Amino acid sequence: YQRRVHGNVYKHVDIMATLNSEVETRKLLDLSKLEQDMAVSDSKDEFFKKIRDIIKSPDYGSYDKLKLVLIFSLRYEGDSKIETLKYDLVAQNVHNTNLIDLLCLYAGKDRRKHALFGASGGIFDRFTKAITDGFKNIPNVFTQHKSFAHNIIDAVLKGTIKDIDYPLSTKDIPAGKVN
Repeated sequence: YQRRVHGNVYKHVDIMATLNSEVETRKLLDLSKLEQDMAVSDSKDEFFKKIRDIIKSPDYGSYDKLKLVLIFSLRYEGDSKIETLKYDLVAQNVHNTNLIDLLCLYAGKDRRKHALFGASGGIFDRFTKAITDGFKNIPNVFTQHKSFAHNIIDAVLKGTIKDIDYPLSTKDIPAGKVN
């Protein structure tokens, strides 16, 4: 029995060490903080500079660089700085930069029912205050906001989803029938 428990503990410690190494190697906490900040703050010039520095740094992978530009392009859709970031990505041999234009084409502000960011009553604006008020003085960057999908699912489960926003939703589902 002790040998089996020891083996399980060893596996868990090994998994945690591997995950920790990946987080440190890819600097995922720094990237996550920047992603969270872009979702809840409006500091375009600061974000632009940070993303350019990350793109030019060999310490970050191509996928992470592209992901930051994708978020920036959704946040500041139509801004000329996006073209500069795309140019920087190409200069650093990051592939699939066409995804930036495709993302804006298929998920841009003209295609979305609700705003994601900004002072225009964006979904993050509405939830940021409630969430950050509940987590004041907590340094964990993962608690800055909840995803848009989380809030929709929560509204469906509570039966408070607005039929006008989601005409295919129904309040006729009996309680307990949602699995």
